[in-house]
Amino acid sequence: MIRNILIASSDQKARFYLQQDIFKNTTHNLHFIDIKDRSLTGFSPDIIFIDLDKRTNTLSHISKIKSVFLYIPIIGILDPSDTSLIFSSLKVGITGFLEKNASKKVLIWTLDFALSGGTPMSKRIAKCILSSFQFPQQPLLSQRENEVFQLLANKKSYIEIANDLSLSINTIKTHTKHIYDKLQVQSKSELSKRYQNSSFPNNLYY
Repeated sequence: MIRNILIASSDQKARFYLQQDIFKNTTHNLHFIDIKDRSLTGFSPDIIFIDLDKRTNTLSHISKIKSVFLYIPIIGILDPSDTSLIFSSLKVGITGFLEKNASKKVLIWTLDFALSGGTPMSKRIAKCILSSFQFPQQPLLSQRENEVFQLLANKKSYIEIANDLSLSINTIKTHTKHIYDKLQVQSKSELSKRYQNSSFPNNLYY
């Protein structure tokens, strides 16, 4: 199917790459505009590729393009090492991404996937985005709680644990309550099973 493709870029090398290396010998209708072009009338694109570059302040132009072509997918072409540009462009309406110097096969996949309603991006960019929503996993127990946990799991009494750690019985009971809450157990038998099933019990503390 013949598609009308609008490419917004101020980079002559990027234009040449897309026109000569990627879309050469295809039946798609290509229309190039400078990213700084104030006029967006007269175009009816099916999809828009925009060259993302901080040097030309392309982000400030995406909102304008989005307002004119509200329901048209906009694909950002960028260097994936610039992670800040990934998130900034998502905030202003980018639909998906294409890495600079991607192969023709990847670009055609990006084109088809975006036009089918998808959000195309490379594994590297997807991993970058996902990692921003993930936090380092914090161990469940403090170091002191972990000490109490191991002694409880070895069936020591509160008095024995208090003597071993030079703490009061009430302090041991407080630590035990926190351990039960954090590990979501209800009894010493469950606690012992949790300890036995843990391959690295010493790594439960922070």
